[in-house]
Amino acid sequence: MYYSRVLTGLGMLMRTTVALIPIVIFLYRWRNGVPFKTNVRSLAILAATALMTVSPWLVRNDAEFHRVSFTSNAGVNFWMGNHSGASGAYSFPKENNPLMTVADDFDRSDLGFKLGVEFIRTHPLESVIIEGKKFAHFFAADYWLLMTMESKSEWASAQNAAAVFARFRLWICSSFTCRMPPYCS
Repeated sequence: MYYSRVLTGLGMLMRTTVALIPIVIFLYRWRNGVPFKTNVRSLAILAATALMTVSPWLVRNDAEFHRVSFTSNAGVNFWMGNHSGASGAYSFPKENNPLMTVADDFDRSDLGFKLGVEFIRTHPLESVIIEGKKFAHFFAADYWLLMTMESKSEWASAQNAAAVFARFRLWICSSFTCRMPPYCS
């Protein structure tokens, strides 16, 4: 159990959306009858251990950049999935891109968040449609895998099936930063 707490912290250093997985597990356990108090205690211990794991990196970033942050491009990733030209796949246009004019990484990230939130606020229906496109792009490779597993029983291993179901969890995480793998475009 201790290793999973440390691995959650290390995972947050690689992909900050890993921080959402304990919340999903919390909700799953609560829904399946684990007492609320026990569940909160487990989540608090996990959060404290993960925070101890990532705190050296956060302290370093504060000293180096005067900002407590895991990454300097989260806002850029958020904007890539939430602008008028977003396709649901990787989308970073070179033309008419307001982020291209900003030199500082943190300023670019801040602008990305600001523009992405503004787009969602002013285009709520289009934002929902883009989320649907992200979902479709994310599972497009799995459709091929499922069809192949159906026609070739030797491919229908537990490992391949687990990969298909794991992608749904990853989609939830990726939808928050809107960064899609390049092969989905």
